[in-house]
Amino acid sequence: TIAYFIAHRYDGAQLWRLQGVPGMHDAVYVVTFISFLLLYPATFNLLEVAAVRRPGFRIYEDGVMRITRHPQLWGQVLWCVAHTAWTGTSLPVVASAGLLAHHFLGAWNGDRRL
Repeated sequence: TIAYFIAHRYDGAQLWRLQGVPGMHDAVYVVTFISFLLLYPATFNLLEVAAVRRPGFRIYEDGVMRITRHPQLWGQVLWCVAHTAWTGTSLPVVASAGLLAHHFLGAWNGDRRL
């Protein structure tokens, strides 16, 4: 699915074109960088994956978890906004809507189970 998205990211109806706007290229890079800071460290706890520390629920989190309980969700939101704004076609709009629905549903379901 990632290869399909990359190959067809400019397919579909052109909804807007912001690529020529001054500062847009830099803004997309900055927002994408911030999204990676939220997405990847939040994917898993490296110590728990390596079985150095026993997995568990901690009331007082550290790092990015002190800012938001769902850093991967907000990283995905930033990534989708940046990429959809840059490409401006209907395919990224649909793909971003699906990704965001998946993340919001996952966050809601995770919170519901606590």
